[in-house]
Amino acid sequence: GEATEMLSEERIGEDRSGEVSSGALWEQLGDLGSGGNGLKICYAGYLGRCSECDANGSCLCGQYRNGMSDLVAMDRQEWGEGVLVCPNVEPALIALYLAAAIISLVALPRLVIALQAQRKISRRTGTLHLPLLVVSSMLIGGVSIIGFSLAKLTHPEGAAGIHLLPSLLLAVRGAASCIAHETHLLYMLNVALSSQEASLGKQRVEDAARRQLRKCCIKATVFSLIETIPLIEWACISTGAATSRQAQMAFAVTFCACQAIRIGTAGVLIRIETRYLLLSFAKSIEAAKASYAIAAGGVSVVASEHARLSRGATAERGPASAPAPAPPPYMQPLLRELERLEAAYENVKKNCRSVSNGLVLGCLLWFLGGVAIPPLWSKLSYIIAINMLGYTIGMRGFAAVYRPAKRRPQVNIPAPRPPGIVQQV
Repeated sequence: GEATEMLSEERIGEDRSGEVSSGALWEQLGDLGSGGNGLKICYAGYLGRCSECDANGSCLCGQYRNGMSDLVAMDRQEWGEGVLVCPNVEPALIALYLAAAIISLVALPRLVIALQAQRKISRRTGTLHLPLLVVSSMLIGGVSIIGFSLAKLTHPEGAAGIHLLPSLLLAVRGAASCIAHETHLLYMLNVALSSQEASLGKQRVEDAARRQLRKCCIKATVFSLIETIPLIEWACISTGAATSRQAQMAFAVTFCACQAIRIGTAGVLIRIETRYLLLSFAKSIEAAKASYAIAAGGVSVVASEHARLSRGATAERGPASAPAPAPPPYMQPLLRELERLEAAYENVKKNCRSVSNGLVLGCLLWFLGGVAIPPLWSKLSYIIAINMLGYTIGMRGFAAVYRPAKRRPQVNIPAPRPPGIVQQV
């Protein structure tokens, strides 16, 4: 009886040791299922599921599919492993990259025209011209998108974060986008501040402009460094320090989390700064109206003319109306300043909501696709392609803002004869 009990305990121990060794094997492989017959073990885990694989467990990708996903490569044959899953549907990615390249090519001539116009202004003023930096950054971003799309279309096996060229182009595009957006916001703030110099004083305006410049430089630098994470990942992989799947997933999750934080922070800051910007523009418009009222000889004239301009009275007065006399030359600068401020106010007010909505969608896209939902970590190529497509749409908006405006006919403003003191000035 004692011998029988000892034999039973030994068998139970062998069974338990067998269970432990089998569990360790599954844990080491990282697989939770089997998609093949016999000894063929296909990957089935939180990164996806392979339905068919070879005898070595490497997933067999069907036609128009591959495993070269960005940041986290599912095709790991380069490091002596197999293909885990095949998440990339090549026709879908080709369509996204082709659309991004075509839109960029359409927007590039407009950006070149805007660049030439801003270069002329910069040479004429001889000072740091922020719109020139904005347009130059957008142009660099557009060229990098075309290069990235062509690289993906001609070499689908190239992956950002894994190979040099797509990693470099992705980092350049991201840094150019950050610099362009921050410089554009700084320029709009400076426009609003410069018009308040008479009421706030030159020193206060210059101090505020320097504070805004420091903030812009800090944000652009930090955000640009975040965009270089795929390039850092490539450098680590090339030295053999990040060839494991776990290391690449750490880089990918870090990049996506930083992108979500960056875009979310930018959305909050844009809302705060836009409120300040609109308030600043409103004060500047009131100051410009007051100056124009003094020059025109009364507030009632300005109010009536402002109402006429807002209704488009120039085109709707009818054939019986006689043309109003042109304002004197000394009033033209005041009128142009008022029109410029009102146009900037409406532009900021109109674009604030669309930009904020776009940033919210971008933040959710990076957070859900790259952080919160692990099955999407193998599909980051789609998120990058969609992000680039959205950038190309924003390029057209920047080109429209900074391209040379069409010459408008001189606005005729009925104005009484100004006082003698205004004539002397």
